[in-house]
Amino acid sequence: MARYPISPFDEMKLALSAIDDDMSLPWETYPCLETAHLTNRGYGVVQKNGKACRTHRAAYELVFGTIPDGLSICHRCDNPKCFRPIHLFAGTHQENMKDRDRKGRRKKIRRGEANGNSKFKEAAIREIWTLRAQGLSQVSIGERLGIPQPTVSAVLTGKIWRHIKPEVPLPVDSRGQLVSHQC
Repeated sequence: MARYPISPFDEMKLALSAIDDDMSLPWETYPCLETAHLTNRGYGVVQKNGKACRTHRAAYELVFGTIPDGLSICHRCDNPKCFRPIHLFAGTHQENMKDRDRKGRRKKIRRGEANGNSKFKEAAIREIWTLRAQGLSQVSIGERLGIPQPTVSAVLTGKIWRHIKPEVPLPVDSRGQLVSHQC
């Protein structure tokens, strides 16, 4: 016996055949069409030709044809469950990210001490920059502060804590190389 009397893909096709959206009207005129079959990230999913396919992509292809290479199918409504064609548009990944940022949907990145995984205080990072400006080597800085030298290097090269910059200029030689004094 089948799990569903109608497959989610056929259910989606049936829903699409029942709508008659006037594409000249604003997309906001029409409510979202949602599916209950979701991925763990909240996107609608259906089986298409024996393979899992995101519902919004399948709906776009049914109504508008093949999705051009290199393009994503984006949601105007910002609802990953929605598959209403008037709510969808094809765009590059970059366009999708700009749309996300314009709408204020980007997750805030917690930096420094605000990040729960941080092992250091901003004062220690500033001390690394101060000691480096005094000409101490990375090894000396690490020994003095009890921090491994690779971590000191990661701070000074901007791999971690890049939002904290030196407050004083660092000493450089005539070639522009950082001067290091062994202490």
